[in-house]
Amino acid sequence: MRIPGLLLMLALMAGQAAAELPLDERGTLAPAKVRHRVLVGDVAINHIVDGRIHFVDADSGRYLGLVSAGFAGQFTLSADGRELYVATTYMTRLHRGERVDVVEVHDVESMSFKYEIPIEPRRAQAVGYKGYLRTSSDGRLLYVLNATPAVSVSVVDLQQRRQVAEIDAAGCWGLYPAARHARRFSMLCGDGSIATYTLDEAGRLPAQGGRENTGKVFDPQADALFISAAQMGDTYWFASFAGHLVAFDLGQARASKGQSLALPAMAGVVNGKSARAQGWRPGGYGPLALDAQRGRLFVAMHPGGKEGSHKMPAAQIWVIDIASGKRIAVLPGQSAIALHVPRNEDQPMLVAIDGMKNGLVVMSGPRYRVSQSVVPIGSASVSLDSH
Repeated sequence: MRIPGLLLMLALMAGQAAAELPLDERGTLAPAKVRHRVLVGDVAINHIVDGRIHFVDADSGRYLGLVSAGFAGQFTLSADGRELYVATTYMTRLHRGERVDVVEVHDVESMSFKYEIPIEPRRAQAVGYKGYLRTSSDGRLLYVLNATPAVSVSVVDLQQRRQVAEIDAAGCWGLYPAARHARRFSMLCGDGSIATYTLDEAGRLPAQGGRENTGKVFDPQADALFISAAQMGDTYWFASFAGHLVAFDLGQARASKGQSLALPAMAGVVNGKSARAQGWRPGGYGPLALDAQRGRLFVAMHPGGKEGSHKMPAAQIWVIDIASGKRIAVLPGQSAIALHVPRNEDQPMLVAIDGMKNGLVVMSGPRYRVSQSVVPIGSASVSLDSH
């Protein structure tokens, strides 16, 4: 009889304590004031239906939060950096069922969801690369790369909040919008050409014309180009598998080839061997980054390069001065598989994903010393952008 009495007493005490607890108040925390907010795309390969985009303060190394990216979601920022666009896929039964593709729009500062736009269920479900989802230069249109496996481009009007067109892009890949023409973008094609599409004001391809091809301007068999490019206005820089940097002007109705640099020739002789003999090549998922303000290209490089080594983490990061076409510095590689340059008027800054530690490395100052390191950052991080 003592045990039930004790239980009754404890129950009464618990009820009295619970009654005295204040009610929870719902609300939203004020967003942190951050100057250099870095976004890290995490494909979450072990649970790929639940990808993430991690937010990190590059100045302090503080982890700020995350936004869901769904199944192999692609992301990009608005022209003013205030909105985050995520093109992703959801299945009604998590890993099976009806497929639903959407563009989700988030506020960058607060990381809060704003609204979504349904799109045709054709988007490329792939590891995140910057060239898979881009906005037009005026910020009105969003271009979504599709693969069914036939290639096409969905055009989303962000003002009307709906998809307005789908453009056939057979044999081509990657999205590279023009800077001066708000309805123009280009793509790399499998025959070594570059296709440029000029849309009407509504975002549709005209019935006649609208697409111009260059003819062969690179060799996809002998020296393929990385799909990730570095943009400076209408000039896009590409790195090749064999170690070349090549610029294309994508501002006109037909693209044109510009400056070309051979990376191995820049290293000279080391330990009696030329850099070419040592096989220095670019590698990673985003091996090229551009500091347009200072006219510098950063390239993630590894020795012993060969067919199939194009995803190798960096042993060194080479700094190239665009004006002179010369290598001006060599930085520790940080095992980088992706590079990005946040806009920084005060001092140089370079961020990298460490592919061996799955971490974020921030290098800043005139000598690009490591100022912050965040390890780990997600579970399979491969892409970068910044506010």
